[in-house]
Amino acid sequence: MEYLRPRKEVNAGRVGLISHGEGGRAAAIAAARHRAVAFVVMLGAAAIPLAENFVEGGRLSAEAAGELHAKAEGQASLMRGILKIGLRESDPATLEKGLREFLAGKVPESQIASQMRQWSSPALRTAMSYDPGPELKKIPCPVLALYAEKDFTVPAKLNVPAMRAALAENHAAQVEELPDLNLLFQTAEVGIGREANWAEETMSPAVLKKIADWVVRPDTVVARALMPGESGSAVEGKWTGAPGSQNMVDWHRVRDAAGPRKG
Repeated sequence: MEYLRPRKEVNAGRVGLISHGEGGRAAAIAAARHRAVAFVVMLGAAAIPLAENFVEGGRLSAEAAGELHAKAEGQASLMRGILKIGLRESDPATLEKGLREFLAGKVPESQIASQMRQWSSPALRTAMSYDPGPELKKIPCPVLALYAEKDFTVPAKLNVPAMRAALAENHAAQVEELPDLNLLFQTAEVGIGREANWAEETMSPAVLKKIADWVVRPDTVVARALMPGESGSAVEGKWTGAPGSQNMVDWHRVRDAAGPRKG
């Protein structure tokens, strides 16, 4: 943002962020801490801790690949137990003892050793336990958060309600689940990974159109460009929205000032 703002060919009031997957975490942090961000589009952004997505995503993927529900749920239950111990115990000796007791008779010894190596990493524990909610709540600019129905990495049924709750005070936020799309927002029948590899479609045209239509709405880019003290600030408008966010305006005045849209 600091690089773009002073450049003559860039309208500093119209610079936004578009992210996918884990990029949503970076976009949320940047928008929450940098008032110059005009809008944020997040595709499949986690709104709950990674550990919760990991368990439910694994279960959904197993079922989509043909696994019986009972077996898929059993695998999810096993992973919940591993995560509970891994997130709770930071001492290596206590971690090993807890994992060995929990996994004894359930998985081969080689898998227990593998789990030990993974959970000995502080970085993994931090990533699994990170809650994006607090940063999402701080975003003052308009937000479009889209979720794919058949994304098993960031399951919509868990993240859509959480994202709506996090952005409840942001009156220029829109959260939506889109049907028949996979984690890459490609048209999909099932949603499993190999299906994405077969797809010739890079991204659903419907998704691209939704993003483009939303970005040019007056309550996103135009409004941000007309904020007091920035380009076009002579236009008067009544600001509403979340306290201090200054992200909504009297759209009739903005529309009249901006004139008819071209192209």
